[in-house]
Amino acid sequence: MRILLVCLTGFLIGNGSGCAKDWTVEYFTRDTDKDGIVDVQIEVTRRGSEKIMSTLRRKIPANRWSTFRFIYVAGDLVQLESDEDGDGMFESVVFYNPGKNEIEMFTRDQTGKMTPEDTEALRKFKIQRSEMNAFWKDFYDSKRGKK
Repeated sequence: MRILLVCLTGFLIGNGSGCAKDWTVEYFTRDTDKDGIVDVQIEVTRRGSEKIMSTLRRKIPANRWSTFRFIYVAGDLVQLESDEDGDGMFESVVFYNPGKNEIEMFTRDQTGKMTPEDTEALRKFKIQRSEMNAFWKDFYDSKRGKK
Protein backbone atom coordinates (compact mmCIF):
# COMPACT_ATOMS: atom_id res chain seq x y z
CA MET A 1 0.00 0.00 0.00
CA ARG A 2 2.83 2.39 0.84
CA ILE A 3 4.50 1.81 -2.57
CA LEU A 4 1.17 2.49 -4.32
CA LEU A 5 0.79 5.72 -2.34
CA VAL A 6 4.34 6.81 -3.24
CA CYS A 7 3.76 6.02 -6.92
CA LEU A 8 0.39 7.77 -6.96
CA THR A 9 1.78 10.82 -5.15
CA GLY A 10 4.70 10.95 -7.58
CA PHE A 11 2.35 10.66 -10.52
CA LEU A 12 0.16 13.47 -9.25
CA ILE A 13 3.08 15.85 -8.84
CA GLY A 14 4.47 14.82 -12.21
CA ASN A 15 7.86 13.25 -11.50
CA GLY A 16 6.92 9.55 -11.26
CA SER A 17 9.00 9.04 -8.06
CA GLY A 18 10.95 6.27 -9.76
CA CYS A 19 7.88 4.16 -10.56
CA ALA A 20 8.64 2.63 -13.95
CA LYS A 21 5.90 2.47 -16.57
CA ASP A 22 5.52 -1.24 -17.30
CA TRP A 23 2.77 -0.93 -19.89
CA THR A 24 2.71 0.15 -23.53
CA VAL A 25 0.11 1.47 -25.96
CA GLU A 26 -0.12 0.64 -29.67
CA TYR A 27 -2.13 2.92 -31.99
CA PHE A 28 -3.84 1.91 -35.22
CA THR A 29 -6.07 3.83 -37.61
CA ARG A 30 -8.34 2.73 -40.44
CA ASP A 31 -10.11 4.39 -43.33
CA THR A 32 -12.95 1.89 -43.63
CA ASP A 33 -14.82 3.68 -46.43
CA LYS A 34 -11.63 4.48 -48.40
CA ASP A 35 -12.34 8.23 -48.65
CA GLY A 36 -8.89 9.24 -47.38
CA ILE A 37 -10.16 10.24 -43.91
CA VAL A 38 -9.50 8.11 -40.82
CA ASP A 39 -12.82 6.97 -39.37
CA VAL A 40 -11.63 4.30 -36.91
CA GLN A 41 -8.96 4.67 -34.24
CA ILE A 42 -7.78 1.76 -32.12
CA GLU A 43 -5.55 1.77 -29.03
CA VAL A 44 -4.28 -1.45 -27.48
CA THR A 45 -2.71 -1.23 -24.01
CA ARG A 46 -0.48 -4.08 -22.86
CA ARG A 47 1.30 -4.92 -19.63
CA GLY A 48 4.25 -6.85 -20.98
CA SER A 49 2.71 -8.96 -23.74
CA GLU A 50 -0.68 -9.23 -22.03
CA LYS A 51 -3.49 -7.07 -23.43
CA ILE A 52 -5.21 -5.23 -20.56
CA MET A 53 -7.27 -2.60 -22.42
CA SER A 54 -8.42 -1.81 -25.95
CA THR A 55 -10.20 1.34 -27.07
CA LEU A 56 -12.08 1.58 -30.35
CA ARG A 57 -13.25 4.99 -31.59
CA ARG A 58 -15.51 5.40 -34.63
CA LYS A 59 -16.32 8.65 -36.39
CA ILE A 60 -20.03 9.50 -36.15
CA PRO A 61 -22.06 12.48 -37.44
CA ALA A 62 -21.55 16.00 -36.06
CA ASN A 63 -17.78 15.46 -36.02
CA ARG A 64 -17.99 13.25 -32.92
CA TRP A 65 -16.41 9.92 -32.04
CA SER A 66 -18.23 7.00 -30.41
CA THR A 67 -15.92 5.15 -28.01
CA PHE A 68 -15.84 1.52 -26.88
CA ARG A 69 -13.39 0.58 -24.11
CA PHE A 70 -12.60 -3.08 -23.42
CA ILE A 71 -10.95 -4.17 -20.14
CA TYR A 72 -9.15 -7.53 -19.84
CA VAL A 73 -7.92 -9.54 -16.84
CA ALA A 74 -5.58 -12.49 -17.41
CA GLY A 75 -6.35 -12.28 -21.14
CA ASP A 76 -10.12 -12.48 -20.70
CA LEU A 77 -12.54 -9.68 -21.52
CA VAL A 78 -14.29 -8.71 -18.28
CA GLN A 79 -15.77 -5.26 -18.97
CA LEU A 80 -16.92 -3.12 -21.88
CA GLU A 81 -17.95 0.52 -21.63
CA SER A 82 -19.45 2.45 -24.52
CA ASP A 83 -20.18 6.06 -25.39
CA GLU A 84 -22.40 5.62 -28.43
CA ASP A 85 -23.35 9.28 -28.97
CA GLY A 86 -19.86 10.76 -28.56
CA ASP A 87 -20.72 13.07 -25.65
CA GLY A 88 -17.84 11.78 -23.51
CA MET A 89 -20.00 9.77 -21.09
CA PHE A 90 -20.01 5.98 -21.14
CA GLU A 91 -23.76 5.23 -21.24
CA SER A 92 -23.49 1.44 -21.37
CA VAL A 93 -21.46 -0.94 -19.22
CA VAL A 94 -21.19 -4.69 -19.77
CA PHE A 95 -19.55 -7.16 -17.40
CA TYR A 96 -18.36 -10.57 -18.57
CA ASN A 97 -17.79 -13.81 -16.68
CA PRO A 98 -15.45 -15.67 -19.02
CA GLY A 99 -15.51 -18.86 -16.96
CA LYS A 100 -19.26 -19.21 -17.42
CA ASN A 101 -19.48 -17.36 -20.77
CA GLU A 102 -22.15 -15.08 -19.28
CA ILE A 103 -22.64 -11.33 -19.46
CA GLU A 104 -24.69 -8.67 -17.70
CA MET A 105 -25.48 -5.26 -19.18
CA PHE A 106 -26.31 -1.91 -17.57
CA THR A 107 -27.05 1.64 -18.65
CA ARG A 108 -25.60 4.64 -16.82
CA ASP A 109 -27.42 7.96 -16.44
CA GLN A 110 -25.88 11.43 -16.12
CA THR A 111 -25.60 11.03 -12.34
CA GLY A 112 -23.61 7.80 -12.73
CA LYS A 113 -26.47 5.55 -11.53
CA MET A 114 -26.46 2.15 -13.29
CA THR A 115 -29.65 0.29 -14.17
CA PRO A 116 -29.86 -3.28 -15.56
CA GLU A 117 -30.87 -3.57 -19.23
CA ASP A 118 -33.96 -5.54 -20.17
CA THR A 119 -33.71 -9.11 -21.48
CA GLU A 120 -34.34 -8.19 -25.14
CA ALA A 121 -31.58 -5.55 -25.14
CA LEU A 122 -29.24 -8.12 -23.58
CA ARG A 123 -30.13 -10.66 -26.31
CA LYS A 124 -29.44 -8.10 -29.06
CA PHE A 125 -26.16 -7.17 -27.44
CA LYS A 126 -25.05 -10.81 -27.49
CA ILE A 127 -25.57 -10.77 -31.27
CA GLN A 128 -23.55 -7.54 -31.59
CA ARG A 129 -20.85 -9.08 -29.40
CA SER A 130 -20.49 -11.94 -31.84
CA GLU A 131 -20.09 -9.46 -34.74
CA MET A 132 -17.55 -7.43 -32.73
CA ASN A 133 -15.52 -10.56 -31.99
CA ALA A 134 -15.36 -11.22 -35.75
CA PHE A 135 -14.14 -7.63 -36.35
CA TRP A 136 -11.32 -7.94 -33.80
CA LYS A 137 -10.30 -11.35 -35.13
CA ASP A 138 -10.09 -9.97 -38.69
CA PHE A 139 -8.19 -6.91 -37.46
CA TYR A 140 -5.55 -8.88 -35.56
CA ASP A 141 -5.27 -11.52 -38.30
CA SER A 142 -4.60 -8.75 -40.85
CA LYS A 143 -1.86 -7.31 -38.61
CA ARG A 144 -0.26 -10.75 -38.33
CA GLY A 145 -0.46 -11.35 -42.09
CA LYS A 146 -3.16 -14.02 -41.82
CA LYS A 147 -6.19 -14.11 -44.10
